[in-house]
Amino acid sequence: MLLDTALAIGIVLKRLRKEQGFQQADVASYIDASDRTLRNIEHGESGTKTRTVLKAASELGLQLYLGQKHGETAITVSCFTDIGRYVQSIRKVQNIRQEDLAAIVGIQHSVLGRLERGDDSVSIGTVFNVLKELGIELNNHKL
Repeated sequence: MLLDTALAIGIVLKRLRKEQGFQQADVASYIDASDRTLRNIEHGESGTKTRTVLKAASELGLQLYLGQKHGETAITVSCFTDIGRYVQSIRKVQNIRQEDLAAIVGIQHSVLGRLERGDDSVSIGTVFNVLKELGIELNNHKL
């Protein structure tokens, strides 16, 4: 399934949580977050830190893959650094300067730099905007 928004990943995480018989408070405790934060993730709050979303995905057994829409072999996302490195490599292949991509997406150049370096405090909404602009898909199955 294509996970192209914070809401899409939130819906999948909520479904997995319920299938596994967990309450929001259980998962929130496991990922060291508040109940409200988990509720925000499940409702697609785009300002949630990517680190927290990835912790929830890992805790619930959701495997994530990155790939390009053109059918390129997907890579497994084991940590946020994988996303950052992949974004950087695709940006360079497409010959787009970091500052130009940041301007297109509407974020500060420093935020894109942090994302590419693997700073998982970047919001999930920002990550999805960058992925979309580069033609990168996040899926819960291999492409």
